[in-house]
Amino acid sequence: MKQKLTEVLFDHCSIELMVTYYYEKLSSQIEEGHGYHDVGGGHHVEISHVELIIDNQSIELLPLLSQRQLHSIIDQLSIYE
Repeated sequence: MKQKLTEVLFDHCSIELMVTYYYEKLSSQIEEGHGYHDVGGGHHVEISHVELIIDNQSIELLPLLSQRQLHSIIDQLSIYE
């Protein structure tokens, strides 16, 4: 089941970086092949908004970010702590 979550990754002196994303925990399955192995599991994350907020005014950054930058943001989310 997908959950919609919002986190503030940075907050200093009226400047915030806020990320809204959908998170889904994937179920694992057991497969046989030279014994039994747990296959799958993990998480699926889909970022829907990355906002830079300065003095209560928001700027949407998602369209400006590269895949590498998005992966860096995903690595900072609290679901991976």
